[in-house]
Amino acid sequence: LAHEEGFVVFVRGKSLYFQPKPDPSSAPYLLHWQEPDEAGQPPKFNGTSLIFARNLTLAKDVIVQVRSWNMKNKKGYTKTAQATHNKNTVLAGAAQPVGEAQVYSYTIPNLTPEQALKRAQALLKEITAHEVRVEAELPADNILDVTTILQVIGTETALDQIYYPDSIKRKMNEDEGYTMTVLAKNHSPETVTGL
Repeated sequence: LAHEEGFVVFVRGKSLYFQPKPDPSSAPYLLHWQEPDEAGQPPKFNGTSLIFARNLTLAKDVIVQVRSWNMKNKKGYTKTAQATHNKNTVLAGAAQPVGEAQVYSYTIPNLTPEQALKRAQALLKEITAHEVRVEAELPADNILDVTTILQVIGTETALDQIYYPDSIKRKMNEDEGYTMTVLAKNHSPETVTGL
């Protein structure tokens, strides 16, 4: 149901939450990377590690097709949504994905053409959101949760963007103190969605 409505669902304590996805215009939780300076100072980061991964299957163009048969209208529909990449700017210097677009097909009964198109667009957004992943280890706090948007700044690459947390693991031990590992995702900022 959360997937169909474009909501998030999560558990906090003993309560189940079902609510709209975080608003990208809200104040983000910053992960700030600073390159080494000319005086030979090492790079600085407000955590202990920052790891990026890119799903090369989703780095290709992505096409989502939704097929539906509407019993009331006695007609079948196929609606398509597509995400393409701006080949001129995608992570300059990185290996470019090759091959045909990745196609995802869904059959969902009793949709109108407008509903089928909206569902294709929602599915496309959800699928492409897994293209770029970030894992950060930080000193823990209780401010960050799965409804908070992360923003990476300072890498001066296409990786400087907002990310949506998937999971936050907090741990406490004698050697490291109170720490957290955050896994978050988003599509590449060069992805352009269309019909």
